[in-house]
Amino acid sequence: FPVTISITFILGVISAVRPGGIRDSAITVLSFLGMSIPTFWIGLMLILLFSVHLNWLPSSGFYDPTIQSSDTLGVALSNAQHLILPTIACTIGSIAGLTRYYRFGMISTLQQPYILAARARGIPQWRILSRHAFKNASLPIITLLGMELPGLVSGAYIVEYIFSWLNIVTGK
Repeated sequence: FPVTISITFILGVISAVRPGGIRDSAITVLSFLGMSIPTFWIGLMLILLFSVHLNWLPSSGFYDPTIQSSDTLGVALSNAQHLILPTIACTIGSIAGLTRYYRFGMISTLQQPYILAARARGIPQWRILSRHAFKNASLPIITLLGMELPGLVSGAYIVEYIFSWLNIVTGK
């Protein structure tokens, strides 16, 4: 959740500051793509790109079994490498959907009279965003995060199967 929330807030603010601009259009297109592509397809494409073609990241498992357990740094780095692709696959859909909601909430918050009054007083834009708009636009996202939990669990099951985690856990 922390990765999803952080990226959602950043993309939502960037998109809402100048609605209809180039950044907003690019984030909107990427959000719709992220919402429309299934999690298992994202996982497969990540494996194909980063494991098969580029050979940067491992395609399956929890860790590299060739690393000795006494090498704690090596084991930690191996675990981190094995978590990158599944984490990306699980969070892309959530980030895309929540970014759309946060963008809408931020745009409607930025049109409120107290924001317009703050602008009229000459308060810098970054301060208006960080102190006034950010908190008020975040309330619907907190509610939606509770509704995202079942989808995250079901998506995680599929991603675990794709990245061969279930075979390791169950021994089958």
